Amino acid sequence: MAEQAGHGQMLTGARAGGNGSRAESDFWHVESMTTGPEPGAAPRADWLHTATHTSGATAMIRTALLSTALTALALAGSAHAADLAVTVHDVRAQTGTLRVALVDSAAAWDGKAKPVQAQQAAPSGDSAHFTFKGVPAGSYAVLLTHDENDNGKLDTNLVGMPVEGYGFSNNPQVMRKPTFDEARVNVPAAGAAIDITLR
Repeated sequence: MAEQAGHGQMLTGARAGGNGSRAESDFWHVESMTTGPEPGAAPRADWLHTATHTSGATAMIRTALLSTALTALALAGSAHAADLAVTVHDVRAQTGTLRVALVDSAAAWDGKAKPVQAQQAAPSGDSAHFTFKGVPAGSYAVLLTHDENDNGKLDTNLVGMPVEGYGFSNNPQVMRKPTFDEARVNVPAAGAAIDITLR
């Protein structure tokens, strides 16, 4: 959004500058053709009204062009947003909370930055469905935990292995937390759907 806003401001400046010059040109063009009222001609006020009317019409066109440009920018931004549908399999316990996070960097994967989006839901059956809406096309990874006793953490045994359900995008078959690259999936502009099997 910040990038789109910046581009919108740049476009606004270009529009205003171009049409502002045109408005001024129209005004002086009218004045050069009308050097002033001749004896018996229309009062000077009519000439001023003509110039003001021309400038006002140009301003209206400028506003319409700006509105159209901003609308096009908004539509372009939404056209590049995608949905990522996540289906979770093998939900064993019907207690606690399923928590899923979508990240777009190794830093966020390691908990050093905020996720792009996060959702949670109570389990209902042996599968669950989440949809991350309106994400820009790009590379992401999904991390999911099942806090079965709702104590706010993923419980582990004495050697540090999780004893509650967890899973990752791509379902990497490793005996550790996978890296961001191992769990990374591509989300095109048309959207994507992935499956995660809890371990």
